[in-house]
Amino acid sequence: MSRAVIDQAGFRVCFIGLVLSLVFGLALKSQIAPRRIQSILQVSISRLDKDFIIDFKSAEVRLSNWGLPLPYLEISQIRMSPKKASCQDSQVYIESLKVPLSIISLVTSRSLITEISASNIELRIAEMKGCLTGSSPQFANKRVQGGAAHHMAMAQTRTEVPEKKSIFEVHSSALLEKIKIDQLKVIYKNFPSQALDFRQVQIDLSYADKRLEKIQLNSQIYALKDPLSNVLYFKGDMMMVFTSSQNSQNIEAEAKLNGRLLDGELQVYALFNSLEQSLKLDFSAKNIALKPLTQLNRVESTWLNFPVALNFHGFSQHQLSGAQMNLISLKDIQIVGDQTLVRIPEVQYKSEKKGAYLSDFEAEIEKLNLNKLANLDQIKSISQSIENFGEMNGIFKFKDNEHMSLVGKISGVGFIFSNRGRREIQHLDSFNLKGDIVRDLVTLNISEFSIDEKPVQGVAKIQHHLNNSYTEAEARLSGKLLNPKIWTLLTQVSQEPIVNLHWIFKKTSEERHQLDFSADAIETHGVQFIQPAIQMLQSHSDGISQALALSLKASSVKIDPESLRVEALTQIFNPTAHLNEKRYSADALNLNLKGADWKNMSFEIETRLRPDHLPKDIQMVKGRGDWQENEVFAGSLSFASPTGIKKFELVKKENTPFSISPL
Repeated sequence: MSRAVIDQAGFRVCFIGLVLSLVFGLALKSQIAPRRIQSILQVSISRLDKDFIIDFKSAEVRLSNWGLPLPYLEISQIRMSPKKASCQDSQVYIESLKVPLSIISLVTSRSLITEISASNIELRIAEMKGCLTGSSPQFANKRVQGGAAHHMAMAQTRTEVPEKKSIFEVHSSALLEKIKIDQLKVIYKNFPSQALDFRQVQIDLSYADKRLEKIQLNSQIYALKDPLSNVLYFKGDMMMVFTSSQNSQNIEAEAKLNGRLLDGELQVYALFNSLEQSLKLDFSAKNIALKPLTQLNRVESTWLNFPVALNFHGFSQHQLSGAQMNLISLKDIQIVGDQTLVRIPEVQYKSEKKGAYLSDFEAEIEKLNLNKLANLDQIKSISQSIENFGEMNGIFKFKDNEHMSLVGKISGVGFIFSNRGRREIQHLDSFNLKGDIVRDLVTLNISEFSIDEKPVQGVAKIQHHLNNSYTEAEARLSGKLLNPKIWTLLTQVSQEPIVNLHWIFKKTSEERHQLDFSADAIETHGVQFIQPAIQMLQSHSDGISQALALSLKASSVKIDPESLRVEALTQIFNPTAHLNEKRYSADALNLNLKGADWKNMSFEIETRLRPDHLPKDIQMVKGRGDWQENEVFAGSLSFASPTGIKKFELVKKENTPFSISPL
């Protein structure tokens, strides 16, 4: 190479540039070394509020992004939690935080940091009370420095944060313009499996005279996770805009939410005014399914265990200061599901300092499925005896908390009768009901019964006192209450007698039942009761029978010994026994049973017995005895006639057959 080439000015410029680049490169490398960056961040963190613990795994400055000369600061695995002991379970975790750095801003008046992006943020809230507000008294007078950006740019950027000033009132030269978050999960301790998932979050900030003027947030929202899969029932788009007036005296917030819950649509519009301290909302729901709400482990409802959808339009107004008034109005409410339809034209709820009230409203009910009642704890004891609770049509009227009424009709009820391993269904076609709540008294009247497509005379009335839980009920029914299949199941004889039933029930600390039953005639194998009348008294305490008394009277009992199937009767009436005629009649039968329950009872019986072909050959029959839970039976039976008295002993020991022997 000739000396003339070496002496050219361009070579010296390149050489000097290379040397300067090397010097500046080495200097920059030393300034942005990971250890130095982490040290700078630790110093900045120590100057923040002392109420929080903040740590991170690593921090470094990268000079390129996807091959482009776009430097940025990356901080990974950031964790922040309160120092307060009762709040330490609440944490913020950021997987990765990226802060793009503008080289041009180093030599201009522009802010060094204009954009921040985060990959995944998880906010865990364990305790809200006393944890959402700062408690450090020094926080109001602190000067917050520009952190890593301040040290790298050597710019004295400090911002006074007065205690009562909002972010819209603060003047700052550090103008952050955009915040991006790939995913933000909000998890509340009481619902750990039901996170509120925000995705593609973008926050845009606008300024006027170095004062924040507007914040706009756009995000997608996912919520209500299926516990058996990763399916999220709710998906929506949300936009929120916060705007400050020129003098920063008033801040308005506007929010819009459009989402879908399964096949339903939900729309919400909200407007907040800080000067008036008022919040207004307008919302509507179309075919919104309520069952996904059961995924919240504190929302359990019998009526949500089958598909139910909700439709309505509504608005609400909330005054957050002064009068502190809340008004919620819903119109055109429809609850639809499982062939059920409930219509409510309009209902309003209003609360003030002096109290709250719900406006009077009327609900039209069509085909309400009552089978969901089977899951209620209050009636589980009888639900196994009911095959179908039926459906209800009616009108519910609400006046206030102490005055309500229901008028309707229930149809399609089915009762289960079982005996000897067989079961039959007795259908109750329909009945009318009228219920009222007047202060502490609940009254229910039932009438116009129809059984097996035949009208049945009768009424029933139930009264319940809410103040002392005293309940009383009474029912009177007359007609063919059971179909022939039920009578065959119970008596092994097909029949359909006309029955009169009178039932009285009272409940205080214990339950008392009184039942009067009569019929024109009832027949079983070999025995026919003419005009039988049964009276039963029973008391319960804590679901356990305490006392039981039953009496059976009949004007006459026809006995056919050849058709008898009851073991005790076949041993009394047979050709080789004392009573060996072909047919008998027992007049003025009187049978009394007493005991604690059906398994431990004593009995007394008295009647006049005569053979049908010898009507004047009358014997006075008397008997008494008792049986116990282990199937032990002991008793005596006597027959008195003009010719004398004959006595017999009735015995049944455990695991032995019934026997009768003369005394």
